[in-house]
Amino acid sequence: MGIRHILRKRCPWKIVRSPFLRYFAFQDPIDCIFYTISQKTQIFFVQVGSNDGINGDPIYHYIVQWNWSGVKVEPVQYIFKSLESNFRDFANIVLENSAIAEKNNAQIFYYLKQDQDAPDWYSQLGSFSLPTILKHGQWIPDLQDRLIKTEVNCLTFDQLCYKHKIQSIDVIHIDTEGYDFEIIKLIDFEKYCPAIVLYEHKHLSETDQNLCREYLERFGYQLISTPRDTLAALDLPQLRKAWKIVSGMK
Repeated sequence: MGIRHILRKRCPWKIVRSPFLRYFAFQDPIDCIFYTISQKTQIFFVQVGSNDGINGDPIYHYIVQWNWSGVKVEPVQYIFKSLESNFRDFANIVLENSAIAEKNNAQIFYYLKQDQDAPDWYSQLGSFSLPTILKHGQWIPDLQDRLIKTEVNCLTFDQLCYKHKIQSIDVIHIDTEGYDFEIIKLIDFEKYCPAIVLYEHKHLSETDQNLCREYLERFGYQLISTPRDTLAALDLPQLRKAWKIVSGMK
């Protein structure tokens, strides 16, 4: 058992309350910011592209350990069934079997057939963007044979919030395989004013990565990136110390 695993499982982090020690222990800026905001308020999140809600999910730990509540959105039916199974005992989590898009009509969605021979991460490849799926062909030799094209139900972000009576949001997490910037542009940031936005930039073009950062900066967000994701946070008093730690500011 590694030292980081021991610290995560056995250290009384709800008592320690130190973003410096948290970051020193795990060297994870996303974890440090999530840990810090969890101490200050009861978090409500919206997650777009939830998959099964556990594998590779950066907010699962906070749902379990810090009692985050919120809405998880997943459009692919067979994955949604796994999501339902994983969260059937979580009264504070609402599940939505839809995609988020500009209009509320059905749209074409692409994903890969999952079977006993496929690694678990195949199920994470689902997108409105066919080129994003196809570029994984170098790692998935039988990608064309697994590719499934289907129609999925769509809601706008505002319709999602209206349906589930969402008036304010603390954290928005987006993981939509190359569609993340499009989702971000659908969010009314002046209305919902989330403290934190976490999105996957890995499948965005360099141009869209830059445009997305500029777009969020217009709403007052400061940003820090890992190789896969970008974390955007408002300059709030409860996050200021932690942000200085993870961004290397003095």
